Amino acid sequence: EDLMTALAEASDANYYYVADVEGLPEVFEKELGELENVVARRLVLEITFPEGIEPMGFLGRRETLENRRGRIDFGTLAAEQTREIFVTCQVDPTLALDTAIPIARAKLTYAAADDSLVNLSGEASVKTVDDAKLVEKSQVAEIVAQAEIYRNAAATERAIELADAGKAEEANQSFSSQISRLRSAQIAAPAAQADALEREINVLEKSQSQLGAEGLSKEARKTLQWNAYQRRNSKEITPVEKGSTGTR
Repeated sequence: EDLMTALAEASDANYYYVADVEGLPEVFEKELGELENVVARRLVLEITFPEGIEPMGFLGRRETLENRRGRIDFGTLAAEQTREIFVTCQVDPTLALDTAIPIARAKLTYAAADDSLVNLSGEASVKTVDDAKLVEKSQVAEIVAQAEIYRNAAATERAIELADAGKAEEANQSFSSQISRLRSAQIAAPAAQADALEREINVLEKSQSQLGAEGLSKEARKTLQWNAYQRRNSKEITPVEKGSTGTR
């Protein structure tokens, strides 16, 4: 499954983990439906940060940021499909005391269905205030909860590595810590994000129960790996109940 995951990621493909071959027709049906509804190809997202803004990294993704610049390539985008990127940065509060300043600029280029080139751009701004309550009130609950889900994907990959290395106790502690963080995030999360957090928790709890001294069970490892892959590559999670591991 490691090789198949790597192949899928290299080509921005879809990756599935399902229980038995009876589910393969459902996988093919989903894939063919997506191919028939491709609305954009060769997507390239570039994000830049101005002086005074220190980018920390993409949440749940392996791309890196260098010289205040990052780039992410996507293969295709289907109708009704969502691809989202979460990035964290540090802002010098003295730079935005009175006037909002841009903290990140994004440029998206892609080939439309008719193969014409499309360019889009936008920026995010921030202003600092000396009021902790106002800062807390201004947080967007959906984004805060979703960010925790992406952090969980990175933590899951580290837990898998610990289990593979025979460090079952450390992997178990990682799972417990992840579950605790997700439970805390659920408190203020809107209903949709709370449900998504619950699904993440269920995967972790089931996998934790299948963690032994020699590592994770095959089922638990594949389930965790698939879940992390979907998050890492900004794929909408739509589990398939039956079938086998596969890529497109």
